Amino acid sequence: MYKTYDGTDFASEVNASGTNHLNSVAYQNVDTPAAVVLGDTLYVFGRGPGFSEPGNLNRFWYATFDRSTWRSNPVAGTEGLSNGPGAALYKNLIYLFFNDPSGVFFFKRFDGNEGWGADLQVPDTPGNFGNAAPVVFNDTLYILHQGPNGQFLYKTTDGEDNWTSDLAVPNSAGISCAPAAVALSL
Repeated sequence: MYKTYDGTDFASEVNASGTNHLNSVAYQNVDTPAAVVLGDTLYVFGRGPGFSEPGNLNRFWYATFDRSTWRSNPVAGTEGLSNGPGAALYKNLIYLFFNDPSGVFFFKRFDGNEGWGADLQVPDTPGNFGNAAPVVFNDTLYILHQGPNGQFLYKTTDGEDNWTSDLAVPNSAGISCAPAAVALSL
C-alpha cells in the first residue's frame, strides 16, 4: 500500500496490487526501499527477488511512476546488493549507495534514462552496515552510514573524485541500525 500527499492532505491508501500499481510490475521488496524524484518521474529502488526468481534476495531493482503507470527493471551493471539502497538526487543525477553481496560499500550514478554509471567503491571507508542515507545540503552530497561496531559516520563528496574520509557524527553514541537524513532550509 501507499499514500500520496498533495501538500495539504494525504489521499486514501492505494492497494498496490492490480494493473498500474507497484506490485504488479516490481520485484518483491525485502529491505527498506529508497525513493527520489527526477523530472516528473518517481524512482523507487529496492532489493528483492522477481516473480521468476524467488530465491534471489540480492536482486537490485527499480520502479518508476510517471503519474499514471508503474514500470520496473533490474538495476543495470550491478551483481546485486546485500542491504537496502540509499538514493539522492545530486547535480541532476541519481546517486545510489549500497553494499554488494560481499559487503563492499559501492555507489553508482544514473541519469534517469539508460545512462547507468559503473559500480564504484566508496573510498576510504571501513564499510557500511545497514542502509546508507545520502542527502544534499549546501551543494554537497553527505552520506550517513553505520560503520563497524555501531559507529555513526558520514562522509561528503562533490560528486566527482573528491571525498572526505569517514567522520564520526558529533555528539552521538553510535547507532544500531540504518540512519535517515533530510535537508531542511529555514
